[in-house]
Amino acid sequence: DPWGALYIAKTIGVSPERILYLGDTKTDIATAKGVGMISAGATWGFRGREELQQAGADYIVDSPSQFLQLAKSLFCN
Repeated sequence: DPWGALYIAKTIGVSPERILYLGDTKTDIATAKGVGMISAGATWGFRGREELQQAGADYIVDSPSQFLQLAKSLFCN
């Protein structure tokens, strides 16, 4: 259910396409994609790289620092 993700976007006043959604399962990736957010799969969570790739994650990161670097590259130009 994308309600929660859309609620957060509305509450913080940011359009979904300007949000980088980090998750560790195919459900997280589907949620991000379903509401138009940029999806990033975290390989250090419940599932591994293969599931995140199959789910169609826009990006896959292997550490929190890599996630921060990705966020900076997308939003701090």
